[in-house]
Amino acid sequence: MSMIFMAAFLVSLLTLSGWVAIAYLFPNNDSHD
Repeated sequence: MSMIFMAAFLVSLLTLSGWVAIAYLFPNNDSHD
């Protein structure tokens, strides 16, 4: 496995986790109330 692939995977995972966490903590993007 190349380091570039590993780095890209880690960055994607962290970004996705952060995005999900923010979307869960601050649900103001898709507010339907």
